[in-house]
Amino acid sequence: MEVIIAREIISRRQYIQHWDYAVPVIEAVSRQNNIPLEQVTFQHIIRYFEQTYNLHFIFFEKDPFPMLPSAGLLGSEYIRYRGLVNHPDVTYLDDIICKHNDGFTIYSKEKEKYLVYINQTHIKRRVIFTILHELAHIAAHFSTGRSDEVALACANNYQSNPLEIEANTMASLFYINNERMVWHLKNKHSYEQIKQANTISDNALFNRLVDFVHYRILSYDEYLLDDQQQRRVAIDLVTKYKQGNNILQQYYDIDV
Repeated sequence: MEVIIAREIISRRQYIQHWDYAVPVIEAVSRQNNIPLEQVTFQHIIRYFEQTYNLHFIFFEKDPFPMLPSAGLLGSEYIRYRGLVNHPDVTYLDDIICKHNDGFTIYSKEKEKYLVYINQTHIKRRVIFTILHELAHIAAHFSTGRSDEVALACANNYQSNPLEIEANTMASLFYINNERMVWHLKNKHSYEQIKQANTISDNALFNRLVDFVHYRILSYDEYLLDDQQQRRVAIDLVTKYKQGNNILQQYYDIDV
């Protein structure tokens, strides 16, 4: 059974700031593909970035022969999850990097290209989230001149760094945007149906729904609660929904 790990609470103002970086991308994807927002999926998001930015994906895993010279880039037969991105390469990296990094992005000034490294040793759904997280860095940090801050985040307790939290929030929105979430609820889809339809992990979906409830649909009276209380209300509602209670479906017509 997958262990649910609650994400760090951020203020509503912070969430809206992260939202403001993610929404223009989601809207651009909708226009580019001529589809409504509720039909935008993570696949559309990835393709948009591949078409908009000069980037190259490189999957990596632990080097099985660390004492030998580097094998360089490997053949496509070493790709664990095919079809997620276009024309990726695979390479071996040091054990320490693989243990402590889900992914990282480097901008090559020489090639004028983003090199997006993704740890492929995890389950597919976690790999997808990592891809979206790195794309969020490109949209909100690299392309806006904040790449030095990203490097600092990676070097100093990066998981609690504001830029990493921001990229996680954006990745979550890229995975299932608000209009798509409302569409699921309006059509009375269960927690498990949403999970399967979006190829999303239990942990990522639970946190996405908690964010959705906490920051977007709590009533005015519930806004009077402090952040910790609001979070507990959101977690309780999502837990009940996961267990089969249809309580969230009453919000299908909210203003997203």
